[in-house]
Amino acid sequence: MADEPPNWQNYPAPSDEPPAGQLAEPPADTPPISLYPPGGSFPVYHAPTEQRRVRRRIGALLTTGAIVVGGAGFAVWTAVDAMRGEDQPATSTHTVTEPDIDVDVEVNSSGATNLLTAAGIADLNAALRAETGSTRVFEVAIFRNTAVVTVPDQDAPDGARVYQWDGTLTALAESMSVRKPFDFTKVKGDVLARLCGDSSEQCTVVVGRPLGGDKAWLTVVGSEGPKRTDLSGNPV
Repeated sequence: MADEPPNWQNYPAPSDEPPAGQLAEPPADTPPISLYPPGGSFPVYHAPTEQRRVRRRIGALLTTGAIVVGGAGFAVWTAVDAMRGEDQPATSTHTVTEPDIDVDVEVNSSGATNLLTAAGIADLNAALRAETGSTRVFEVAIFRNTAVVTVPDQDAPDGARVYQWDGTLTALAESMSVRKPFDFTKVKGDVLARLCGDSSEQCTVVVGRPLGGDKAWLTVVGSEGPKRTDLSGNPV
């Protein structure tokens, strides 16, 4: 063999082993490995179904929120109204829920009724009877000129429907409730007026049958702070 030139270098023959620090190439017929989890099936968005789901959640909020703080129906009312997507005249209600917490709420209202009177409650009962055939309700969030009423409805998927009352009864949405219904004629407007006192513009009353171990039928939120009473206005 002839002498090798001075700059001659020997190279190793090709090998199946990968160089140090590198992974071996997979066989050509091996499917690629994904770094992401395997794909799955996802439900197709269906607007009516999604709206029903949201409305049911609103109904649950109206029930549980009112029990806890006696005024969380405000947030629920705003959500229901926004979902309708309508431009209507609104009345601003300012309420103190805690000593250091002020709540500004905007509700749609014609101002044509006063629910803190016997006549106002009687008008609502008459409208409920005409619309639903009954005065049975699950719960009612009452402002001075407006009410949000959840009533039993066997045709609704979750057995309840929400109405707005401001002198006219308007259906808002299907809903749900964990309460048992009661006859709304048991609620007296003069009792509500007495509990609200001089703060009727800033007063909200949530009415509902007490749940497990609770005794409060009325949760009143006004400038004097929250009150929890029976239907006669006696503290519980």
